[in-house]
Amino acid sequence: MKKEVVFEFHRFKNFIQTKKIIIWLLALITLITYSSKIFLYNYSIDTELFMSKGIPFKWWISLGRYGLAFLSKLTTVGIDLNVTLTNVITYLLLFASSVILAYIIWRSGNKISSFWVVIAAGLYITSPTMLEQTNFVLQSMEVTFAFNLLYIAILFIQYFIETKHKLFFVLAIISTIIAFSIYTSLQAAFVVVTLLALYLHSDSNSYFSYIKNAVPYVIVLVASTLFNIVATKAISKALNIPKNNYLSNMYIIGKVSIKTWIADVVLAFKQYFLQVNYFFFALSTLLFILSIICCLLIFSKRNINKIAIALTTIILAGLAAVLPMLTTGSIGPIRSYAPTYPLLLLLLTIIVVDLISKLSFSKFIIPIVGIVLLSCLLVQAKITNDFGVSEYNQFQAELEFKQDLQNRFADLGINTKTYKFAFYGAKGFSSKNIIKGDVLGKSLFEWDTIGEVGVSNRATDFLNNQGLELTPVNAKEYKNLQMYIPKMRAFPSHSSVKIVKNYVIIRLSE
Repeated sequence: MKKEVVFEFHRFKNFIQTKKIIIWLLALITLITYSSKIFLYNYSIDTELFMSKGIPFKWWISLGRYGLAFLSKLTTVGIDLNVTLTNVITYLLLFASSVILAYIIWRSGNKISSFWVVIAAGLYITSPTMLEQTNFVLQSMEVTFAFNLLYIAILFIQYFIETKHKLFFVLAIISTIIAFSIYTSLQAAFVVVTLLALYLHSDSNSYFSYIKNAVPYVIVLVASTLFNIVATKAISKALNIPKNNYLSNMYIIGKVSIKTWIADVVLAFKQYFLQVNYFFFALSTLLFILSIICCLLIFSKRNINKIAIALTTIILAGLAAVLPMLTTGSIGPIRSYAPTYPLLLLLLTIIVVDLISKLSFSKFIIPIVGIVLLSCLLVQAKITNDFGVSEYNQFQAELEFKQDLQNRFADLGINTKTYKFAFYGAKGFSSKNIIKGDVLGKSLFEWDTIGEVGVSNRATDFLNNQGLELTPVNAKEYKNLQMYIPKMRAFPSHSSVKIVKNYVIIRLSE
C-alpha cells in the first residue's frame, strides 16, 4: 500500500505542477467572488446567538450534527467566534475543495482541457447558494471542511477500486462519516460527486460496468448514513438530549396527497428553475437541456451505452440536487442546496463538454458554449459578490438602528441593566444597496416573529454583542405585555417605546 500512496502523492504533485493555471485561476475566482465577505465585517442570523451564548452544542447533536458540535469546541478556543479569521479559513477551504474536484476530473484521464475544468469548478465556486451556506459564520468553516472530507472520501473509493486495498475503503467510510456528522445534507452531495466519478471513469461501451462500479460508493453512503443515525441516538441518549423534529416538520411527503405534492413541487420548479433569479437556478436547466440535446445528436447504435450512462447520471444528479424541493414541496432553505447544486453545475458542464466533443461539428459549437458558460460564471461571481456587499450594508443598517435605539433609551432615561425588553413586530431594512435573498439580505430583527417572544431573543443577543446590554422577557411576560401594543406605533415614532413597570416595550412594525 505504501507504494500506491507514494505513487498517488507524486500524481497529485504532478497535477499541481503541470496545471498551475487551473490552481491560480480558481484562487483568483474565489478571491474576487468572496472578497466582499472576507474584507467587510458582518454576520448573519444564528451567529448572534453563538457570540452571545456560545455554540448550540445540544441543538446540533439533536439534528445529527454531532461532528459539528464537537469540532466547534476545538475551533472556538480564545474568542468564541472570530468572524474575520473564520471567513478567511472558510473561503480557503472552499478554494481547496474546488482544487480537489479539479484533481478528480484530471486524474480520470479524460481529455478535458484546463479551460473547461476552470469553467466547471468556477461555476461550483461562484454559485450564490454557496454564500447562503457560508454566510452562517457560526458553522461555515466546519461545513466547508466537510466538503473537502467528502471529496477526499470519493478519492479513497477510487483508490480502493484501483488497488483493492481495503484500508482505502475504510478511510473512505471514516471520512464520509465525519463529513455527514458535520452536515447531514452532504448525503445528496455525495451522490452527485459519486456520479461525477462514475461518469469520468466509465467505459462508454459498457453500461453494466457503470452500475458495477457504483457498488462501493453505495456501500460507503449507506454504511456512513446508518452509522450516523446510530451514533446520534447513542450520543443524544448519553447526554439526555430530546428528539428534534425541526427537519421532519419541514417535510410534506406522506402528510399531503400526491396531487398536492406534485402541484407544490411543479410550482416551486417553475418559480426558481424556469425563471432568472438571484440564485441563477435557471443555469442548471439550461445545462440540463444542452446535455439532453447532445445525447440526441450523438444518438446511434454505437453510442447507446454512452447515452444511457449520460442520461442516468444527469437524471440521478438532478434528483439529488433538488432533494430539498422534493421533500418540502417548496424551494426550502437555499443554503441546503450547497454544495449539491454547485456540484450539479460542475457535473453538467463536464457532461455537456464531453458529449459535444463526440460531435463531428464540435469545433463550431464548443466556442459558443464556452462563451455562454464563461459569461454565466462571471454573472454568478458578480451576484455572489453583490450579496456580500449587501450583507455588509445590511449589517451597517442594523448598527445604525442599534444606535437609534440606544439614543431613544437615553432620551427616556432608561438604565438598560434594570429593565427587561420585549420587541414586537419586525424591522427590515430596504434600500437599493440591500439585495433580498433567502437569509441573505434579511435583518436579525425580522426572524422568529411568530415565536413565543417574537424577535426579542435575537434582538437582545445582537444588541448585547454590540455593547448594549439588554435582558429579554420570557414567554409569559411577552404575552402579558402584548395588551399595550395597539396604542403604540412603529419605531421611530414617539410612542414606539413604552416603559411598563420594569419592562421596556419596543414596537418595531405596525
